[in-house]
Amino acid sequence: MLGTPEFVAAIQEQHLDGKSPHRNLPALKQLKGKPTIDQILEITGNVLNADEKLATKVAIHLCHRYSGAKLKEIGERFGVKESAVSQSSGRFAVEQGKDEQLQNIVTELVKRLNLCNV
Repeated sequence: MLGTPEFVAAIQEQHLDGKSPHRNLPALKQLKGKPTIDQILEITGNVLNADEKLATKVAIHLCHRYSGAKLKEIGERFGVKESAVSQSSGRFAVEQGKDEQLQNIVTELVKRLNLCNV
């Protein structure tokens, strides 16, 4: 979609809010927008404020998986190299698969970031 950020946001709000992506409309998933690194950090910090180490691991994973930001950008934000972003996200995904509590935390964060249908 072409236009100013304000125009794109207005069109997304008017026509896409509340619509779930459909397999016959794959572009809808792209148009819904992705959370920024800042949004992910804010929500993750709010939910996991007591455990900064876990919040960082979860935030790196969510940024890697959902933000659409480049590995370099994510790495710079967290003070790690690009390869560390991929490795950390992968390790967290494995850890999450084995830990129901982590699964619940990520599910809650995904809901708060409005990523349920991504």
